Amino acid sequence: MRDWLVEKRGDLTHEQVAKMAKISRSAYSNIESGKRNPSVEMAKAIAKALGFEWTIFFEKKSSRIETLKSSYIFFYFSLLETLPSNAEA
Repeated sequence: MRDWLVEKRGDLTHEQVAKMAKISRSAYSNIESGKRNPSVEMAKAIAKALGFEWTIFFEKKSSRIETLKSSYIFFYFSLLETLPSNAEA
């Protein structure tokens, strides 16, 4: 789910955004839900319709991956702290 895109859409419906961007409603719905990645042309059309920079479609994905990596590393080290120490031998 692209929560940031839902925020950008505001009170507009999927149908309204799709018409503004001149794409199908189902294409827009799949892009917003994260089931589909937009082409550059679609990204530009949606961004123009909603008033943001089109490159955000491609930037957010890498930041989301970095966030997930950081969360995984934090979880891993937190889990290690809960394991009993073998230093008492």
